[in-house]
Order: sequence, then structure tokens, then C-alpha cells
Amino acid sequence: MSSDMFGLGLDRSNTHKTLLSCIAVTKRFKSGKGSVLAVDGISFAVRNGEVIALVGESGSGKTTLAKIMAALIPPTSGDVYFESLPLSSMSRLDLMRFRKRVQFIPQFPDLALDPTWYLYDSIAEPLRIHGMVNSRAQELEIVRNNSSRFGLSIDQLRRKPRDLSGGEVQRAVIARALAINPDLVIADEPTSMLDPSTQAKIMRQLLDAHSERGFALLLVTHDLDLAKAVSERICVMLKGKIVEEGSTDEIFSNPMHPYTRSLMRGEIIMKEDDWQAACPYYGQCSDRLDRCTSSYPPELKICKERFVRCWRVA
Repeated sequence: MSSDMFGLGLDRSNTHKTLLSCIAVTKRFKSGKGSVLAVDGISFAVRNGEVIALVGESGSGKTTLAKIMAALIPPTSGDVYFESLPLSSMSRLDLMRFRKRVQFIPQFPDLALDPTWYLYDSIAEPLRIHGMVNSRAQELEIVRNNSSRFGLSIDQLRRKPRDLSGGEVQRAVIARALAINPDLVIADEPTSMLDPSTQAKIMRQLLDAHSERGFALLLVTHDLDLAKAVSERICVMLKGKIVEEGSTDEIFSNPMHPYTRSLMRGEIIMKEDDWQAACPYYGQCSDRLDRCTSSYPPELKICKERFVRCWRVA
């Protein structure tokens, strides 16, 4: 995919102010064997109006981090800041305001909609919750206008999720997220369950909305072609850590971490054996060093906004 495919003139100037940031965020999930470390001390920020992609294979921790940033699950340690306010100390009113300004689009849209509700009511729900309409006529206008831009007709709004295709349900979830004009949309694999043609149409509609309204977009995806086509900046995740970060142009023209290079070649098949070393990619890495077995490399700053965790690079 290319940005031309979506009809975009992407601004890659990175002049935006910080909107949402993670500071040393960690998440452990309890299991029968103890606990699983899903996110491991991550710090990074999303800036106002930018499109940033969070990439990595399944199990890298992308979705967990996205849900923490959307305040859907709490971190085990660390904190998330919206502008200058930590989520952990927000009052109920502050948290309500946060949820109005930050919207989450889940990977499985059919689980995000009430199966007993008509599509219209699902899309109108956030408008009602946040008191954004004064009349039924105003609500109808907003829902219709927002839905039509994503290809949903009045007839489809009168149906329930079970009567719609996967693409139609995904459009409804996106329309609902954008109905209240958020400042940030966190989209977790928003088109992964759809055929390529439908994927392209929905992403084009989402990016058109981004261009018109100026909201920031955090795209969680395993699709590097999509990330390259639409994002200004990329963070590469490996087993709970961000191992490389930089502008999209830099990452694709000069990938520094061996894991990033393997992702681009489509060669990644992680094994449990790899976890025995400090770096979970050790078992497949052709650039590995002896020290990779004993200590995880610190974050190395290559230049402004270009970071990598790799002893070989260091």
C-alpha cells in the first residue's frame, strides 16, 4: 500500500504537542502459573493530530498497551497522562471528559455493539451519554451525517448487528467513535477481519475523517504495509517492549533492530526457547552478542525521536 492509495498528503513534520503519554507503563496478568508480563516499562507519547502506528506480531503487547491508554484496563505500574493529568488521579468527571475526547475502536466490532440494539441507537449512544444534543432532530442529523460518510444508509441504521456484514458493523463502530468528535482515536486492528477491498475503503474513510477533523490516530496493526502507507511515526513492539521508534520514513529506509528487519521480510516465528535470553529475539538473531543473553539493552537515542534497543547498534 502507499499513501497515494488513500489520497493523502501526509504531514510528517512532527510539530504536534503531546496529547497522551505513557510513563514506565507495565502490565502483568495473573495466570495459573503465576503471572504474564504483557507490557514492560513502556514510555512514549502520541501528539495532537498525528498518525502513529504501533506494530508487532501477535502477542507483542500492542492491544494491551492500547487498552491501557484508552483507560479500558489499568496498568500494574506506571501511569498514562492525558495532556498533563494522570489517569490514575482523575475524578469521575475528569474521566468522563477523557472518554469523550479519547475513543477506542476494537478489533472485534461485533462484540462492541449491543446485539439487541438497532445500529442507530448504538451510534447515538455516546451523544446521549455526553449530553451533546438538545433534540431528537439534532441527534438524527449528526448520526445520519456521520454514518453516511462511512457508507451506512438509513436502512442499515434500522437493523441490528446480526443483520449486517462484517464491513458494515466495522463502519458502525467507527461512526460511533467519531460521532462525538474526539481528539484521539485508538484503533486496534480496525480492518484485520475484513477482505482487502473493504479494508482499503474503510481506512480511506477513516483517514479522510482524520484529515478533515484533525484528531490524532493511534493505529495498532500487524500490517507493516498499512503502517507505512498511513503513519507519520512507528513504534515497533517485541514481547512487551518498544524496541525501535522513529519516523515512518526512517524506520523503513533504515531499520536498525534485527526484529524490525525480520518483520519487514515476514520472517518472524517466535519460539518459547527465545525467552531464555534477556532479549526474546536472541534465538533468531543473526547479529546477537554474548551480552544479549544476560542483559536487555537500554533505550539508545540515535537522533531526535529515533530510538532503538539493541546491543549490536549500541
